[in-house]
Amino acid sequence: MRSAARRSPAARRQAAARIAPQRRARRDAAASLSTAAAALRAQISRGWLPGSVMLPPGGHAAAVAGLAGLAAELEAAAVAADRAAGATWAQVGAALGLSADAARKRYSRSEQAVNVTVI
Repeated sequence: MRSAARRSPAARRQAAARIAPQRRARRDAAASLSTAAAALRAQISRGWLPGSVMLPPGGHAAAVAGLAGLAAELEAAAVAADRAAGATWAQVGAALGLSADAARKRYSRSEQAVNVTVI
């Protein structure tokens, strides 16, 4: 991956324009994740006694089923953004509670798949 620091300003603007929809989608996904988590916390604080919420049996699990995949996707995008900004695998690993080697093994493929440009 070419370092963001070596790109010309015009190339950085072009790359930013190309990935702007992806950034918006990730930001919207993060907002959805946050909203869903807040709603779930509110339900938990009220108690999950039978009849206390308006979801059918299994509805709570169904409501959060996609959140783990979304969180993993957001984490991979954050790692790609950190790497594009020049973070080392040791820094990324430390932030995630992993060794540098474990972070590299887990996220190097997703870093290549996610096109992130730092502007």
